[in-house]
Amino acid sequence: MTKTKALMAPDAVNAPQVLMQMLTGFWVSQAIYSVAKLGVADQLKAGPQSIAVLANRLNANEENLFRVMRALASLGIFQETEPRVFTLTSVATLLMSDSPNSMRPIALMLGEQNYQAWGNLYRAIQYGESPFEVAFGMNAYAYFETHPDAAENFNSAMTALVSHDNAAILKAFDFSEFHSIVDVGGGHGMLLSAILKQYEALTGTLFDLPHVVVNANPLLQSQGVADRCRIVSGSFYETIPSGGDAYILSRVLHGFSDKVCGDILRNIHTAMPSHGKLLVMEFLLQSGNDLATAKTKLMDVNMLVFAPDGRDRTYEEYDFLLAQSNFQLLRVMPTESDIVVLEAIKR
Repeated sequence: MTKTKALMAPDAVNAPQVLMQMLTGFWVSQAIYSVAKLGVADQLKAGPQSIAVLANRLNANEENLFRVMRALASLGIFQETEPRVFTLTSVATLLMSDSPNSMRPIALMLGEQNYQAWGNLYRAIQYGESPFEVAFGMNAYAYFETHPDAAENFNSAMTALVSHDNAAILKAFDFSEFHSIVDVGGGHGMLLSAILKQYEALTGTLFDLPHVVVNANPLLQSQGVADRCRIVSGSFYETIPSGGDAYILSRVLHGFSDKVCGDILRNIHTAMPSHGKLLVMEFLLQSGNDLATAKTKLMDVNMLVFAPDGRDRTYEEYDFLLAQSNFQLLRVMPTESDIVVLEAIKR
């Protein structure tokens, strides 16, 4: 029996081992977070280093750093090339702050606010409380508005996450029929810049809260699309910029209740021309008990933890949500990643 099959249907012999592996998953994630926080991968960029040198450069406890690095090396995240000397692996390079595909912001976000909020999941189950609010005394949106460093890292993490989906979205969907795209809640503009970079005739509008878009211009400049992209700050609860023939909502709706989603969608409906299209990029909840459906269901629980009234949805739920806001869902386009593109028009 393969490991995957064992996880899907553990028998009486391996069930304790499988459950123990699941229960201790946070050991690994917190070890990764800790070395990401310290910047270990950046120190190893030039080549292998001894623990003594690393500890001195990082102002860290040498023995404790060694014990964590030794454990991570056994998981393939680093490699111990000789006693107490470590180097990067292909996985560890993703923890470098200047890596083109850096996942360091994701490690920091998951290891800090996300980790603390998940510790209160049982409060949501038993009392219907928001785990994030229990941990931090306010909802996530208020927290990031009042904690700029955490907000900047969160948006960097979202940028990194979106970057892994961009190629799949661009491969699955043809944007050439449009002239101007409005990315609603687009963060730093990673998805929009990828679209504009591939379709040179397009222009774009990046729309998000002021404390988010204030840091967007460097990314747009680095991607060579700043001259074709205007930045507009505001709240999608109030009004949406006009002027686009395509409106994008990428990983936005899963953060809100049906009522709030309806408000956002109706504001887009007002701003969008009659011939325009709405493109919603989200995870779709899948039915079934097998391991293949676990990721979307766990993402849904993460929204329960992280966002007030946040949830992922099924196809039927998105169809209903769009219809309630006078949109007609035309098709759902799967991609090579876990995200799908829902294409809708005005009714």
